[in-house]
Amino acid sequence: MVAILRKAKGIKARLESLDRMWLIEMYISYKEGSLVDRMRIWVTTGLRIKLRDMMNDFQSLREQIVQVHK
Repeated sequence: MVAILRKAKGIKARLESLDRMWLIEMYISYKEGSLVDRMRIWVTTGLRIKLRDMMNDFQSLREQIVQVHK
C-alpha cells in the first residue's frame, strides 16, 4: 500500500510540473484557446481523472482488506 501511495504522489507531482511547464510555454509562445492550449488541458484533465479513479479504486480495495482482516 505504501508503494502505491508513493507512486500516486509521484504521478501527482509530475502532473503539477507539467502544468507549470506548459504555463511557462504558453506565456512565451502560445495564445490561450489555441489548439496546443486545448490539447494540454484535455491531456492533463484526462490524466487527473484517471488518477482520481485509480485512487478511488485503491481506497475501496483498502477498505475491503480492512473488513476481511477484522
